[in-house]
Amino acid sequence: VQMSDIITLRTKLLGNEHPETLYSNAILAAIYRVVGKHKSATNIIKQVLATIESQLGDTNSARGHSQKDLYMLYASCVEEFGRIHLAGKEPEFALRAVERGSAVLSEYISRQNKDDFLVYLALLHNLSAEICLEMNKYNEGQKCLDSSRSIIDQIPKNVRLPYFLLNHWRDKATAVFRNNLLSAKFHAHLGELEEAASDLEEAHDVLVKNKGSESIELCNTYLELLDIYARMVPDRVSVEMYVRTLKSALVTTR
Repeated sequence: VQMSDIITLRTKLLGNEHPETLYSNAILAAIYRVVGKHKSATNIIKQVLATIESQLGDTNSARGHSQKDLYMLYASCVEEFGRIHLAGKEPEFALRAVERGSAVLSEYISRQNKDDFLVYLALLHNLSAEICLEMNKYNEGQKCLDSSRSIIDQIPKNVRLPYFLLNHWRDKATAVFRNNLLSAKFHAHLGELEEAASDLEEAHDVLVKNKGSESIELCNTYLELLDIYARMVPDRVSVEMYVRTLKSALVTTR
């Protein structure tokens, strides 16, 4: 079944403003981003966000859609919007959009005391840091990472959100992993290899604990770690450790 067929069916049965229809369109936008069709992805996600924003706070609407569902979907779509423009080499525009979305979500969290939205807010701050890294704004990026970590510290244990985009769950472990991975990239760019390696090792531990030893994220983490270790051999990392890490990576990719 084509995604376009699913969207057509959901639009017919639920209408074009229903969260499930909007969610399907958001997935289509994400797919277009992955395959490099940034203009098509942008057009779709802009329309999705505009439709969602028209319903935020509209508790008296006859549409009757759950505000919680809409805000969760809004957060996912803001993230996708930012990633589309980052992939399209428009980091300044991406950063402004993500910062605006973070402000909207933060206001909702403070007004409704919705702790389960903190995961999304932490991930949006992480994305802002990633965009800053792309723009070589290291100080600003580190501040965004610090904000993300501070938000994570407020998240209750075992918070897991029902919405996900492209099959990526939004949970506390995801936010911690992304922050460690991105922090490693900041340190690597600044030549701080020990710190980068430490962050990647922490990212590895988070993944193994929460996703096991065979995830694609773990494989990518090993590759990042091997790249850092290669720059530290033999003075700061032994050849034996590098080989052990390489063997672990090969086992993960089987």
